[in-house]
Amino acid sequence: MPSANFSAVEYKTLLSELTTIYQQYLSEGDSDWNKSILYGNWSIGKRISDLEKSLPSHSIYGQEIIKKLSKDLQTNLGKGFSTRNLFNYKKFYKLYPKAKINPILSWSHYSILITINDPKKRTTLEKKAIQK
Repeated sequence: MPSANFSAVEYKTLLSELTTIYQQYLSEGDSDWNKSILYGNWSIGKRISDLEKSLPSHSIYGQEIIKKLSKDLQTNLGKGFSTRNLFNYKKFYKLYPKAKINPILSWSHYSILITINDPKKRTTLEKKAIQK
C-alpha cells in the first residue's frame, strides 16, 4: 500500500503503534477496565486523526489505510477494530478532550453520544447518563 505520502514501512510502524496502544491500555485495565478502554479508544482515535492530517485532504487513500488497519488489527487482536469502530474512535478523539472523558460512562455510552451532532444536546444527554 505504499504511496508518495505513506510507505509500507510507515504502515507497519502505524500498525505496531496501534497494537502497542491497545495492549498498554489493556494491561492497565486491571485497576479500571472501563477507563482503560475509553482512554485506549481515544488514543487510537488521536493516532488515526494524526495520520489523516499527514495525507492529502479528502484522500481516499486514508480510508483505504483505515480499512487495512481494521483487517490487520482484527487479525492480530480480535474484534473491536471494525472500520466503523476506528472511525468512531477518531470521532471520539475529536469531540472529547481526554480530560473531559468520564469513566462512569462506558464506550457504549460514548459510541451513542458521538452520533449526536448538536453539542448542547450531546452534553445534556451525557449529564443525564452520568446521573442515572
